[in-house]
Amino acid sequence: MNLMLLSVSNLLFKQGSFKKVLIPRVRGAALFSTNKMEFVIPCSDGIEIAAKQWRSPELSNDGGSGGSGIGIGIGSGDSCSTHDRILLLHGWLDNAASFHLLAPRLSQELGPCDILAIDFPGHGLSSHKSFDGPTQLISEYAFYVAESLSAMGWDSSSGGEGEENNTHKKITIIGHSMGAAVSLIYAAAFPEHIERIVLLEGAGPIARNALDVSNHIRQSITRRRRSNRILYPHMDKSRNGNEIPVPRKRVYKNLDFATATRQKTAQLSPGNQYISYEAASAVVRRATLPADDLATHDASKGGGNEIPIDYQGPISFRHDQRLTLPSIQYFTDEQVQQLYRDTQAPVFMFSGEDGWPATDADRDAIVNLLQPVVIETFPGSRHHLHADPDTADAVITSVVENLKR
Repeated sequence: MNLMLLSVSNLLFKQGSFKKVLIPRVRGAALFSTNKMEFVIPCSDGIEIAAKQWRSPELSNDGGSGGSGIGIGIGSGDSCSTHDRILLLHGWLDNAASFHLLAPRLSQELGPCDILAIDFPGHGLSSHKSFDGPTQLISEYAFYVAESLSAMGWDSSSGGEGEENNTHKKITIIGHSMGAAVSLIYAAAFPEHIERIVLLEGAGPIARNALDVSNHIRQSITRRRRSNRILYPHMDKSRNGNEIPVPRKRVYKNLDFATATRQKTAQLSPGNQYISYEAASAVVRRATLPADDLATHDASKGGGNEIPIDYQGPISFRHDQRLTLPSIQYFTDEQVQQLYRDTQAPVFMFSGEDGWPATDADRDAIVNLLQPVVIETFPGSRHHLHADPDTADAVITSVVENLKR
């Protein structure tokens, strides 16, 4: 849970079998559908980012008739278009399915817009980082944001350096929890790309005391070495042959058991956290695969399918288990505060009353340095306030209304 964030407030399956469906890969051209669509973005370092896209009916190739035909967009991202482009970034151990309620509402209510939600490496249907290196550095996730925007033709790379040569429509970026931290990191580094920032239960990366840096590195190395002996018990055998180490995976009796486990992880988080069964189930169905497929699953490849809600067979989580290890690198307070200063786009913040806890110093830095134009708090202890049915409607309505301003 080391990458959780500061809050402003305190295609198809049959029983027992899994039918694999080819998911298209995108490089330099985007595939669009009038309905939600899945595809994979190959990155320049070999990682494959799984993505979901929603496109408003007004922008569909069939004139918005609601048909299911798929058309191919121009690789430049239609740079002269004026419709909104919205990037959704999920939280730690979540995936693009956490936006299952938010994305369709944005698509229907904001007018013409393209919406893209990606799975970070090691999450959801994206490929995993190599087993011989650190699995996650939160700043590196911003690299995969850049790769995804470039593949979609949503960045300014074809317009030359500087705002004066950029004819691309800027991006609205919406981040939840860890995704909120990545949103601010990317927006501070590439302010020319971002028009607006929506932060859901997050306000930047967790800051650590600079004086504790040696201890953090020690803990990270110690935990990683201990974990590797458990995850890769046959590593010596793999070194002597061509076999790629396959981590051990726990098998759950069915979707209900796996969903209950995901709910418990929220309860272990700081503060009075909670995630509903409905929200946890949506995330888990994108985060698991049938147990029968464990032996043949290749984590170095992105893609796959979400498990349907009525699937009854045994399943296993597909996410990179090393995501639970402490990071080897953290930001200091000074670095987080500089990210706030370097963020130029207007910021809209939405949190739960009993969401991820923050100190008075954190709140002061947010108000005085980040200077959000909207700070709105919703009742309850819902860290997934945008995905839980009891709170999602009010939260999404407020997000839509503020983005329409």
